[in-house]
Order: sequence, then structure tokens, then C-alpha cells
Amino acid sequence: MKGYESACNNMKKWKNALPDVPMKSLPKHQVQEVVTKMIKLGRAHNTVCVFIVYWNALNNYCTKKRLSPGPRLDPIKQTPTRFRVISVAEEAAMLAATSPDTKYPGKTQRSMQCGKTIRTFSYACSIWVPVSPRPIT
Repeated sequence: MKGYESACNNMKKWKNALPDVPMKSLPKHQVQEVVTKMIKLGRAHNTVCVFIVYWNALNNYCTKKRLSPGPRLDPIKQTPTRFRVISVAEEAAMLAATSPDTKYPGKTQRSMQCGKTIRTFSYACSIWVPVSPRPIT
């Protein structure tokens, strides 16, 4: 559902930024001004790229359904971003800050020496939760 939510959010931004007129009557410079404004506001490069992709996807949909599309924007190539993994010390500091009374692997030096723990992301509570490794049978 994340892709659908992203599409809805981007389309709402386009809807709010452009006047309520048929897409075929929009000049390209008016659509390009929306992108320029995002860049001036300091939006991330890849965010602007995805914003343009959604606009062009809407135009492709209009063409496919034989509706009148708006002006196409020139695509901007996305830049690769760094994937960062938090360290064990950062994880322990975050857990200590969010739930200081909870006992979990890695809270003390002794528990960190007892062995590796598998760390998974809990979507329910949106914090890192250490999970004990399961024995392989």
C-alpha cells in the first residue's frame, strides 16, 4: 500500500499546485514552475525526481485511456543514496531513550558479550526490537 499512498500524496501536491483547468490547456512552463518551486524550497533531489515521474505517469495514463494529457516534463535521473544501518551502540542508546525500564539484549555490557542477537524492525511500535535468535532444528 505504500506505493498507492505515495501516488495519492504526489497527486494531491500536483492538484494543489496547479489551477483547476483541463490538463491539455496547461502550458509546460506553468507545470515546470511547480518543480522549480520544490527545488527552491529545498526538497531532496530524488523527491523532485519522483514527483516528476508521477506527473509523467499521469500523462501516460491519460494517453492510454485516450484522454487529453498535459505537457510532459523532462525526467531527471535519480542519484543513488547511501543505505545506513545503525550500530549496536546507537541501537542501545535509542532503546534506552524510548523505554529505559525495559530489559533487552545489549542493554548492559554483559548481555552484549553473550552473543549476537537478531534485530528486526517492529512496524507496530516503530522502534527497533531485538529478538533472540531461534535455534536451527
